[in-house]
Amino acid sequence: FLVVCADDIAVSIPLAVTASLGRAAKRGVIIKGGEWLDALAKVQILIFDKTGTLTYGDFRLTETHIALGQDEGEFWRLIGIAEKFSEHPVGRAIFKEALKKNPTVADPDDIEVCKGAGVCVRSGGHEIIIGNEKIVQEQNLILSDTHAQNFQLIREKGYTVMLVFIDKQYAGMLAIADTPREEAKESIRALHKLVIRVIMLTGDNEQTDSVVAS
Repeated sequence: FLVVCADDIAVSIPLAVTASLGRAAKRGVIIKGGEWLDALAKVQILIFDKTGTLTYGDFRLTETHIALGQDEGEFWRLIGIAEKFSEHPVGRAIFKEALKKNPTVADPDDIEVCKGAGVCVRSGGHEIIIGNEKIVQEQNLILSDTHAQNFQLIREKGYTVMLVFIDKQYAGMLAIADTPREEAKESIRALHKLVIRVIMLTGDNEQTDSVVAS
C-alpha cells in the first residue's frame, strides 16, 4: 500500500490549536498554549470559587433585625464606622446600606480583622463586633437561644447572616444575599454532560452553599 500525506495535514493541527486558543480568549478563557489545551481533554474535576464566579458578587442587604431597645440611628452609625474600610464584599454591602442612613461616617479608632469570622472595631469608647457565628465563640459573646434560632431560620433561606454586637451586647443581625449567575448554571450542566465533576469552594455557610449549588 502506498500512503501519501499532503502538507496540509501536518499544518492543520497547529492551525486548529491556534484557532481554539483565539476562540477561547474571545470568551474570556485564557489558555497558555496548545499543551494545556490538550490537557483539558483529560480533566475530570473542575473547582470554582463561589463569590464573583458562580455568583455576581453583588451583595445586597435583604433583612435587618435590630434588637429590642437598641436605638436604630446609633445602630447604623456604629455599623457604618465598623465597615467603613472593609474590603470584603459583604462588609461593603453593609457599609453601603449604613451610608444611606448616615451620609457622613467617622473613621474607626481601631480595627481588628478576624479572618473567616468578622471584624472587631473600636470607636468613641464603643466596641463594635460584626461577624458570623464564629465571632461569638472567638470573642466570648452571648447569643440567646431565641436569637440563635432566628439566626438559623434566616440562614436557611440561603442568606449570609452577620451578627452585630455593641459593647459585648447583642444589637441585631443583618441578612445579605448574592445572586447566582444564570450562565453559570448552564455551564455546569454542560460540564456534567461531559462527565466532569464540579466542586464549589466558599467560606460561606452550608445552607447558603446549598442554595447556590442548586
